[in-house]
Amino acid sequence: MMPCHFRFLSKMKNENGQTMVEYGLILFFVSIAAVLMLTQIGGQVLGFLVKVAAAFL
Repeated sequence: MMPCHFRFLSKMKNENGQTMVEYGLILFFVSIAAVLMLTQIGGQVLGFLVKVAAAFL
């Protein structure tokens, strides 16, 4: 009978490709959320920067 940690490590070795796909999907969804969020607040940031620039003129 194999010790528990050896069984766990052997299982991890067999699922490396699956883990990479999961990390890729997480990265994809986080990047999409970041782009959507920045698109939404982009107008507000631009308005703020225009106000700051106008204060110096």
